[in-house]
Amino acid sequence: MTGNRTKKTAIISALALLASMGAYAIKGIALTEGEVYEIEKKTSRVKADLNKDGVTDLVVYNEKGLSIYFSNGHAKYFARGAGNVENEYADSRITNVKVNDKGVLRIETEWVNDRGASGSDTYVARFQNNDFYLIGYDGMYNNPPTTYSFNLLTGKAVTVSGYAEDTKRKTSAIKKLPLKKLSEVKIGEYKCEDYYEY
Repeated sequence: MTGNRTKKTAIISALALLASMGAYAIKGIALTEGEVYEIEKKTSRVKADLNKDGVTDLVVYNEKGLSIYFSNGHAKYFARGAGNVENEYADSRITNVKVNDKGVLRIETEWVNDRGASGSDTYVARFQNNDFYLIGYDGMYNNPPTTYSFNLLTGKAVTVSGYAEDTKRKTSAIKKLPLKKLSEVKIGEYKCEDYYEY
């Protein structure tokens, strides 16, 4: 009986949250208990037209991942992040999500490892062919200071490295590969390694 009461409370809570989103309520979708839990954990929201239908959509996110709700009420999209999961490389978390006036999504993360190195990763994606695809990646490392900017559409990468007056800038070609779906990318861990020309 307690289990049923807990589940009912969770569903009521989720419905209250969805109602507060107004037009973003998910119509015709039966939420699982896991999805209810994920929605309730999300803490930040961004409103923007992501699929270019002229209507504002909703991005809900926290450090562990993000969810996108289209305004027609019939579509949803989930992306999972590394989200403070410690691994042999780094502890990473989503810190911010932005959308520009063209509907391009930027997912910003920060990481630190047990050797004292830290940095950030930004994943750039847009909605096309009925899904979100990764079209760019920016990475920053503090030791030594290095930034990478990958444009996966043009096949170009810009690297800036060094301290102050000794800064070096290099533009190079990267592999032209089929674009990855955002759902195939582990946010906070993927660094576009497969695009490097060795």
